[in-house]
Formats: sequence, C-alpha cells, structure tokens
Amino acid sequence: YIDKKNAIRKQIAQDIWPEHYQYKIDTVKQCLTAISFGATKTGGGYVDDAGYFKTNALKSILRYEDKLEAFVNHPCVKQLMEEQKKLNAIIMFSVADRTDLKQTGKLIDSRGRLKTNATIAYLYQHAERNIIEGVKCIFKDYAPLLTVHDALYTKRRPNADTIQSAKLFLADNNDY
Repeated sequence: YIDKKNAIRKQIAQDIWPEHYQYKIDTVKQCLTAISFGATKTGGGYVDDAGYFKTNALKSILRYEDKLEAFVNHPCVKQLMEEQKKLNAIIMFSVADRTDLKQTGKLIDSRGRLKTNATIAYLYQHAERNIIEGVKCIFKDYAPLLTVHDALYTKRRPNADTIQSAKLFLADNNDY
C-alpha cells in the first residue's frame, strides 16, 4: 500500500463512486488512515475523553450504509484490513508488558487489558508527535508558526542545509 497508495486510493474511489471518483480520493484516504489508527468496519462508536458518544470513524466519514459496505468489501480494503489486524497483533505483542501504557486509563478495558484500537491510535499519535517535535527543533531558527498533522509552517523559508538536516532526521526516524 505504501508504495502504491495513490493508485490504490484512486482505484477504490473509482470502484465506489464511478461518476465522481476524483472528488472522493481524499475520502478514501481518510478511511484508510482511520483503519491504520484502529477503525473497524463494525461497532457503533465509542465514548470520547469528554464523555460524548462518537460514531464509528468509517461510518462518520462515509455516512451512507451502501458506501460503507462497498468500501469495507472492496478487495483492496479487505486485504489492507487483514494486514492491519496482523500488524496490530504484532504491535500489541511488543507492548504487552509496558507499564506506562497500562497506567493510561483510556487504554485499559474492564478486565485490565490494553484495548487494541485505543493503544494503536495512542502509539501512532505519540510517534507522530515525537517526530514533528524533532522537526520543530531543527527549524527553530525559522520561527515555526503552526504544525498541522504532518506539516510544519515557518515564518521564513529554511535554507537547503536545514532542509537536508530535517530529511536526515526523518530518514532516521521513519522509513517512509
């Protein structure tokens, strides 16, 4: 998926929305991102930190039951969801003994075990945050203004050496 993500997103969008697929590629991207953060095709939703009920991520993105069914039953999506289950199992096995995670209440189920989807999302979000904080340090002399998910906006244009330093930092912290 990583190596062919644009082509896969386009194909899924074409198959589900044949007439207007070009407008739905971003919707497919949002759904696939949600899956990588633990979203599943089942489940009505969850209660957030503030105590509010939130609809299942895929349902809230796609909105229509027929589109949700078409999406989760698409061959590419089925393969990606199966692969994500395997990745989640590997990740959960690797963090099973981490006491810091077990002390984070929202990650624990009623039996005292780590909740897979919540833990996966937590781990990904913290890894992203650590990477963006490292990049912010590299660009500190350029007056960072704003970070948005995986982007950093600066007041001044960085020079080539600083950009190269950031690229090296990213390469050391993320294969993609």
